Amino acid sequence: MNIFVFSLPLLYILGSAICTYALPLRPIIGVLAQGSSSSIKKYGSSYIAASYIKFLESAGARVVPILVNQTDEYYGNIFKSVNGILFPGGGADIVDDVSRVGYSGAAHILYHLAVQANKQGDFFPLWGICLGFEELMIQTAGTDVLIEGIEAHNVSFPIHLEPGFEDSRLLNKKTTPPSIIHTLTTVNSTLNSHSMGVTPANFTKFPALSSFFRVLSTNHDLNGVKFISTVEAYDFPFYGTQWHPEKNAFEWKVNSCHSKECVELMQFLANFFVEEARKNQHQFSSAEEMAKFLIYNYQPIDLSQSSSFFEQAYFFQ
Repeated sequence: MNIFVFSLPLLYILGSAICTYALPLRPIIGVLAQGSSSSIKKYGSSYIAASYIKFLESAGARVVPILVNQTDEYYGNIFKSVNGILFPGGGADIVDDVSRVGYSGAAHILYHLAVQANKQGDFFPLWGICLGFEELMIQTAGTDVLIEGIEAHNVSFPIHLEPGFEDSRLLNKKTTPPSIIHTLTTVNSTLNSHSMGVTPANFTKFPALSSFFRVLSTNHDLNGVKFISTVEAYDFPFYGTQWHPEKNAFEWKVNSCHSKECVELMQFLANFFVEEARKNQHQFSSAEEMAKFLIYNYQPIDLSQSSSFFEQAYFFQ
């Protein structure tokens, strides 16, 4: 009988090797920050609502905040180090311009890095929520495609699933529990908080947009105006929800649904996106470098008693 005895240093080396080999099981997702509004600017010049961090962490990911107004080199380094990116909701100016600053400027760089990477066979997922959804529409079309005057502020709806949704990756009939479809289509489970959006007519008006994304769902606002509420790209792992899945579990100042079914819906979507990120092989150059970028370097600020719609947020200078 052969008996193998491993020293502690050797076990540490083997453990490190196993962790490296199992890299897809340790996904890190970047979340884009945005400039702070006047009511919360005293805490920092930019922020990320904590609910987006919790949304991703609930599915087993770690998070790196992506700061605004940084160099191309910074964004390139972040991109090659994380396994996916989330463009969150908020109130930033998202119409792209030549200055390439703020939320829109960073999103422009990151979006095109992701497009180029996927074209070259590097599976890299993006998800846009509300403002992030609108940013995806603008970046894909190459111009402003948003319609103003949508009446869908702080209201939850069920969604109308469009024909063919069951063949999508996000809501595929083989992998999506019937209970999730039932919650989506019969319960006020999707929190909307936007005054702009993309109508089906405007969507088809721009071939760069309609040939890139398939529409999975639509909604009608409080005045009956129809808008697109969920999309996924045909060929790339890009997804967008005009609504907020993260609020069902983590935000309490808004009219989001907090039932067991609505929280399970949120968890299903978080699990889906993080699982997409597990297919990507990007990594930081070292554990030390990774530690410098993780959200753990920051502490969330309590906003529950403020005028903000968020319970907590992370702030950056």
